[in-house]
Amino acid sequence: MNNHNLFKTLFLVSTITLVSAVHADLPSGDEIAKNINARNEGISLSRNMTMQMTDRRGKTRTRKTKTFRKYFGDEKKTVIHYLSPRNVKRTAFLTFDYPEANKDDDQWLYLPAMRKVRRISASDRGDYFLGTDFTYEDIKKESKLSIEDYQRQTIREDSIEGNHVVVMQSTPVSESIAKELGYGKVIQWVDDDIW
Repeated sequence: MNNHNLFKTLFLVSTITLVSAVHADLPSGDEIAKNINARNEGISLSRNMTMQMTDRRGKTRTRKTKTFRKYFGDEKKTVIHYLSPRNVKRTAFLTFDYPEANKDDDQWLYLPAMRKVRRISASDRGDYFLGTDFTYEDIKKESKLSIEDYQRQTIREDSIEGNHVVVMQSTPVSESIAKELGYGKVIQWVDDDIW
């Protein structure tokens, strides 16, 4: 083997070793997800949320919501009210999450322009929510992560607005789950302070 090929081989091996060592220091994706889900968020909460959606041309739309969530024993009830813009104002999404694994959660969407309530079936959980990239399942889960539907791995560390985050990639455990949820891959930036 000539010196040039030897150098390329040593460089490749040292790069692989360095990348493996960097990933070995990061917590596993499953560890992060389990810790997020175990976090105590209290019996009830209300929060204001602003969503900014940017299309391929760079045009940004902003939506503002008010969310209320309360636990009744192990059952969680959440309602999201849209405050703006005018075309979705007064739209509301209500979800009842049941602790029993064999019982589907109940979800309803109130559409004020039509003055109708639409029931969302469990099979529609992968449909997109009101023109966003979020699915009904995302909205229902809030800040919790679906443990059984995804395989996770941590990709790298990063910093957002001065906060240390771990970047985690989740892929559905099967093609049928990917189709049901509406995602082939999810990348999340997780702040150290929340897990």
